[in-house]
Amino acid sequence: MAKIISKEEAEKIICFTMGKKHPVRADIERMKTGEFLKIARHEFTWKGHRPTRLINEISRKTGKTFKAKKIKNNEGWIVERLS
Repeated sequence: MAKIISKEEAEKIICFTMGKKHPVRADIERMKTGEFLKIARHEFTWKGHRPTRLINEISRKTGKTFKAKKIKNNEGWIVERLS
């Protein structure tokens, strides 16, 4: 739920500039080697696609490698940054 906050509270919060990238894509691109990212199904709103599509595109463009696994009960995905 949206909430109005003071200037001091806003300055304490770490923010990223808004862009046209999907928030999950931005999180995947910021991952460091050995990190894991849990993506809940409701966070990935790209209808008809899975995060593996983003991972493959990022891998082709940057040379970074990832491994993705589907969580049981269709809850989401786990992405691991390999290199």
